[in-house]
Amino acid sequence: MTYQEFVKSTENRQRYWARSMMAWPYMSTRPPTTSHHEIEKLRGLKVKHIITQNVDGLHWKASPDYPHNNEPSWLTELHGTLREVVCLDCKAKFDRDSVQELMVIDNPQWVIPQHLYTAAYFENLRADGDIEWQKIPPYTEFKLPTCFYCNSSNLKPDVVFFGESVDKTIVQRCFKNVEESDGLLVVGSSLTVFSSYRFIKHATALNIPIAIINVGETRADSDPVLKIEQPVGKVLQSVVKKLTKTE
Repeated sequence: MTYQEFVKSTENRQRYWARSMMAWPYMSTRPPTTSHHEIEKLRGLKVKHIITQNVDGLHWKASPDYPHNNEPSWLTELHGTLREVVCLDCKAKFDRDSVQELMVIDNPQWVIPQHLYTAAYFENLRADGDIEWQKIPPYTEFKLPTCFYCNSSNLKPDVVFFGESVDKTIVQRCFKNVEESDGLLVVGSSLTVFSSYRFIKHATALNIPIAIINVGETRADSDPVLKIEQPVGKVLQSVVKKLTKTE
């Protein structure tokens, strides 16, 4: 769903939040992958800052900062995070779990039995927490959550939807991180969207070395980069092993 679609009508927001409510118990409990854990090990060795396009919070979950410090200084979540919700009217932000509790109380007919929360059942889960689901009530019956401060129902996950732009202060902070680095490592990204590719262009202009670990084409393949086209997890494990021996 684009940002324009989300704000266009109440029914569109009902559709998003109903599906998000059903998917959240699974989405919020997904564990970090091997790659997340290996990147966290690299952070203790060579990597000083992580910029992620993902909104699932798994880099945070793989770190010692989880669960208490949810805004670690070493992590920039470029497109926001699903673990927070923002009110489009008063701009207040609050925890996604508290919104989930409110929606479950107000919409018991949308609650999915616990035994159905399996990976196979959620194979159509989307990156923004939306999910395709069968045999559900009409979306117009879903009661939207409201802001804890101004009581508005114009709530949105604190992520950058298609059709939105990344906050300029976040972009500038990322540029500064690139400028202060002696190398840029891209892990598991095709760099299709410009919001991330711009940092490749910035590093190139500054003659900062760039390495990309990704299976398949990337937008930066024609740029002056070192491309490693192998499974991310295995490459990262190898890098961590070699760096650990030299420390």
